[in-house]
Amino acid sequence: MRFIKLVSIRDKLVLIILTVAAVVILLNFLFAMLLWVQAQKSAMVAELRVQARLVSEHCQAPLFFEDYTSLEENMQILTLTPNVTDAYIFGSAGQRLAQYYAPGIQPQPFSPEETIPGTFSGKYFVVRESIRAEGRLIGDIYIRATTEPLDRAIRNFALFLSALLGISLLIAISLAGPLQATISRPLLYLTDILKRVSASGDYSIRINRESGDEIGLLYNGFNQLLDRIQQNQRLRDEAEQAIRQSEIKYRSLFDSASDAIFFHDLEGHFFDVNQAACDRLGYSKEELMKMRHQQIDPPEFVREVPNRIEEAMQNSQVIFESVHLAKDGTRIPVEISSRYILYQGVPTIISYARDITERKRIETAFRESEEKYRHLIHHSGDAIYLLFNNRFEVINQKFTSIFGLTIEDVNKPGFNFINLVAEESRELVLERSQRVESGQQVELKYEFTAINSSGQNIEVEATVTHVAYKGGTATQGILRDITERKRLEDQLRQAQKMEAVGQLAGGIAHDFNNLLTIINGYSDLMLSWKPETRLAGPLEQIKTAGRRATRLTAQLLAFSRKQIIQPKIINLNQIIAEHMKMLGRLLGEDIEIATLLKANLANVKADPGQIEQIIMNITINARDAMPYGGKMTIETDQAAFDENYVRQHLGAEPGRFVMLAISDTGVGMDEAVRARIFEPFFTTKGRDRGTGLGLATVYGIVKQNHGFIYVYSEPDHGTTFKVYLPLIDENSQAEHKSDKDSARFFGHETILLVEDEPGVREVTRTTLTDFGYTIHTAANGEEALRLYNHNSEQFDLLLTDVIMPLMGGKELAERLKADHPDLKIIFFSGYTDNSIVHHGVLQEGVSFIQKPFAMDDLALKIREVLDGHQPSKTI
Repeated sequence: MRFIKLVSIRDKLVLIILTVAAVVILLNFLFAMLLWVQAQKSAMVAELRVQARLVSEHCQAPLFFEDYTSLEENMQILTLTPNVTDAYIFGSAGQRLAQYYAPGIQPQPFSPEETIPGTFSGKYFVVRESIRAEGRLIGDIYIRATTEPLDRAIRNFALFLSALLGISLLIAISLAGPLQATISRPLLYLTDILKRVSASGDYSIRINRESGDEIGLLYNGFNQLLDRIQQNQRLRDEAEQAIRQSEIKYRSLFDSASDAIFFHDLEGHFFDVNQAACDRLGYSKEELMKMRHQQIDPPEFVREVPNRIEEAMQNSQVIFESVHLAKDGTRIPVEISSRYILYQGVPTIISYARDITERKRIETAFRESEEKYRHLIHHSGDAIYLLFNNRFEVINQKFTSIFGLTIEDVNKPGFNFINLVAEESRELVLERSQRVESGQQVELKYEFTAINSSGQNIEVEATVTHVAYKGGTATQGILRDITERKRLEDQLRQAQKMEAVGQLAGGIAHDFNNLLTIINGYSDLMLSWKPETRLAGPLEQIKTAGRRATRLTAQLLAFSRKQIIQPKIINLNQIIAEHMKMLGRLLGEDIEIATLLKANLANVKADPGQIEQIIMNITINARDAMPYGGKMTIETDQAAFDENYVRQHLGAEPGRFVMLAISDTGVGMDEAVRARIFEPFFTTKGRDRGTGLGLATVYGIVKQNHGFIYVYSEPDHGTTFKVYLPLIDENSQAEHKSDKDSARFFGHETILLVEDEPGVREVTRTTLTDFGYTIHTAANGEEALRLYNHNSEQFDLLLTDVIMPLMGGKELAERLKADHPDLKIIFFSGYTDNSIVHHGVLQEGVSFIQKPFAMDDLALKIREVLDGHQPSKTI
C-alpha cells in the first residue's frame, strides 16, 4: 500500500487499467469455465439416465419372472457406455439380485443406503432408476460412472482459457499507456495551473482548454473556484476594511456606553473595561486592569461568580442581578448580562453591567404601593370584587363580611353573581348587564338591594367599571353597604319634615298670639268695666275661648321649640313622685302604674312645667292606647353615648344623659304610624278626641332642651317612649318652685310701649292706662328711640316686643341702657329669637312675658320689675 501511495498518478492509472482488465478477463474466464463444467455434468447425467432407463426396460421382464441370469445378461448393454464402471439391481426388499462391472474394473463396495443418486462423489457419479411391472415397484437399478473423462475435458478447457487470458492481458497492457495519457495530461496541466496560481497569488488566471468529458467539468469547476476565491478575496478586503472601521466605532461606543462593560478571562482578570466602568466604580482603567472581577463583588456574591461563568459557557449568555462595590465602598445594585465568546482566540466573558439603583427604588416603591393597595383593598370599608368570565378573581374582607361568603363559595360550580341580588332588584341588574353587553353606556354608580348568605336584604351602592384583564374584560365592582345610611336618611327626612312643620307651626303661633293678645286683652278690659249681665256672658265665653286658644298656641310653640322656657335644676324622680297621685286620677283605676326609678339619679336643667307637660302628654297617649286597662311603667336611668352611637342614630348627640322611659301595654303602633307619631295634627284617635299636638309638643320640648326621643312599638305589644335629657353636674341641687308673691296691679309710672302690631299695641295701652300708668307708644325701635330722646318726661319702664321691623327690641334696649342704666325693661313676644333667647333658654336677669298674656299678669309683671323684685339687668 505504501508503494501505491508513492507512485505517480500516471502509474496509478496504468495499474488501475491493468488490474481492471485482469479482473474482468479472469472473472469472464471463471464464469465461462463454470458454465462449461456445468454443461458437461448435465450432459453426463442425462446420458447416464438414458442408459439407466434403457437397462430398466430390458430387465423388467426377467426381474418380474425372477430370471436372474437374464438380468445380468441384459446389464451387459452398459458396455456400450465407456465411462460406466459398475451397476447393481436390488429387489423391492432391498436384496442385491444382479451386478455389472466394466472390463478391467475392480469391484468396488456399494451400498444403496450410503449413496445419494444424482450427485457427484469424488471420482464417481451415481444414478438410480426404478423398475416397475403392472404398476408396482419390483426393483431398483443403480449405475455408477467415472468422472475422469470430464476431468480431462475441464483441464483442456482451462488451458485454452489461460492462453486466452494471457493474450487479453497483452492487449490491455498495450492499451494502458494511451489511456492513461488521455487522463494524466489534463491533470498535469491542471496541476501546472495550480502551481502558477499558488506561486503568483494571481486568482485571475484561468484554464482556457475545453473538453467535453469530466475533465472539462473539472476545468470549469476549477475556473469557478478561482472566480469564487477572487470574489471572496474582494469581499474579505472589504470586510477587513469594514472591520477596521467597526473597530473604530466599537471603541467609540465602548468608551461612550452608559453601561459599564467588562472583558475578563475565566479566572476573572480584566483585560478591557470602558470609561463608564471606571467612572461608576471610581477606579482608573490602569487600576482595574490589575484587578479581578471578584474584587468589585461583595463577599456574598463572590461565591456565585464561578457558577455564573459556568452558566454563561453552557448557555452562551446569562442575565442576573448583583451588586458592585465602588472604590469608596458604595454598594451599587446592577443588572449584569454576561456572554461567553472567543476574543482574540482567548475564552472571554464580556459583561454589561447596568446601574439599576433607580429601578430598585421604583420597584421598592411599587411593592410598597402594591402592598398598600392590597391592604387598602382587603381592609376597605366597601366590598370590592373583580369578576372575570363569571369567576371571582378577587374579593376583599368586607365582601366576605357583608355576604358571609368566601372566595371558594363564590367560585363553586353553578354559582352566579345574580345569586347575590335580591329578587326585587334582579330585573334592574340584568337590564344593566344586557345594556353593557350590547355596547350601551350605563351609569357607573347605582343602588340595588343585595342578599347575604343568611337571606337578609342589604341596601348597597354599587360602582361598576369594566377593565382590561388577562386579554379580556373584567368587571370591577365596589359595593358600599348603605343600609344604615338609608335608615338615617329616612330619619333625616323625618327630622327635616318635623323641622319644617315646626317652623310653620311657630310662625302660625306667633301671628295667632298677636290676635289672641288683642282678643284676650279686650275681653279682660270689657269685663273690668262691669258690663251688664246680657253682655257679661258672651264676654266670658270669648275669654274662655281665648284661654283655650292660648293653650293650643303654647303647644304649637313647644313643638316648634319657640316656647320661652325658664329652666331650673330639677330631678326627674322628684317630679314623678310629686305627680303620681295626679297621674293615678288621670289614668283611672283600670290602669296600673309602676315606677322603676334609679337611685341617686343625676339632675337635669329644664323648665319644670315642660317636664310636667312631657309626662302628662305621654301618659294621656298611653291611657288612650289601653281602652280596656293595662299597665304603665315609668322608669328613670342614666346613659352615655359615644360617636359610634350618634352615627347610627340621627338626632342623638354624644354625652351623658338622664333617661325617662314611659311604657304601656296598649295596642301598639305599626311602622307607618311610628313614622308620623310626632307630626302635629296627626292622630289615630277619632274626631273630637284629640288635636294631634300632644306628642308633637313632647318632641318640641325635648329638642328645645337639647335632648332626643325615641319610640319603640309593635302592634299588640305596647309602646315605650324614651326621652334623653343632658345631665348636669352632680353637685347641683334641684330647685323647688316658689309660690307667687302677691303684687299690686296699679301704678302711676310712665311706660314706653313699643309694639309693631297696632291691635296689640292699642289694647295694651288701654289696659295699662286703666291701671293708672302713663303710656307712650311706638311702632318700632327707631320710633321709640326718637320718642325717648325728644320727650322731656322721664320714662320708668320700657315694655317692648322682641321682633320688630327696622329695629328690634334687643337693640333698642341696649341703646337706651347705654345712656340710661337705671331704665327698667320688660320684653314680650309670641316666640323668642337669638336676640333675646339663646336656643330657647332665657338669659339670667332678663324680664320676659309670653304672648298672649292676661292683662293682670302683665300688670303684675310690671309691678314686680318696677318695685325691684325682678331688677332689670343689662342684656
